[in-house]
Amino acid sequence: LQILESQSAVLTNYEVLTHLLELDAEYSGADGEGRARKKPDNLKIIMKDTLTYLRRDNAPLTDPYSDSALTSPSSLFARLAPKYRITKAEYVMLFNLRPKNLAELEVIIEEASTRFGEEELMEILEIVAEVLGYADGEGQAGAGAEEMEGVEETVEGQ
Repeated sequence: LQILESQSAVLTNYEVLTHLLELDAEYSGADGEGRARKKPDNLKIIMKDTLTYLRRDNAPLTDPYSDSALTSPSSLFARLAPKYRITKAEYVMLFNLRPKNLAELEVIIEEASTRFGEEELMEILEIVAEVLGYADGEGQAGAGAEEMEGVEETVEGQ
């Protein structure tokens, strides 16, 4: 792996997970090419640690449709952009972390209490819950939970 252009894109946790699973399939030969090969030790360690983090019990990974959630009409961006000025990094943090209360939201949005009133912050929380659901499987996020359960077995053979 080589970084060609640093900070050229911001990835969601789901996109990172998808990339790592594709990379694992490439090294194990399960990608359709049939070329199994040994992972370099440093890559194996990074993949193991990152996958452990992304699949922890309280990780707010979304369903398999989450990669379209940033561009679809009902997405978080489409719902928040017309009314609130939120940075791209803050959108990604909202998408990845799905805050459930004001304290969590104020950590994600820089200077939240000066930029927005309490009612606006509560409305942002409601929109996040409607569009993405919560990490515990509420809302749309639980829709593909069965499919994501198979992810754990995919990378166990490291």
